[in-house]
Amino acid sequence: MINKHLLLISILANLFFAQDYDYSLQDVNPNSSLNGTFIGPSYFEQKITINYFGWES
Repeated sequence: MINKHLLLISILANLFFAQDYDYSLQDVNPNSSLNGTFIGPSYFEQKITINYFGWES
């Protein structure tokens, strides 16, 4: 029971503190149909996007 409450609190906190990321980058993939177009999350209105900013060293 406590785990369910903790999960609910965690989900609600995540929704409360979530940010709306919007950025625009140029598509430089020569094989892409959108090559040269500036795209970002707002380009894909009404669709779910996943934003991953990885780090490689």
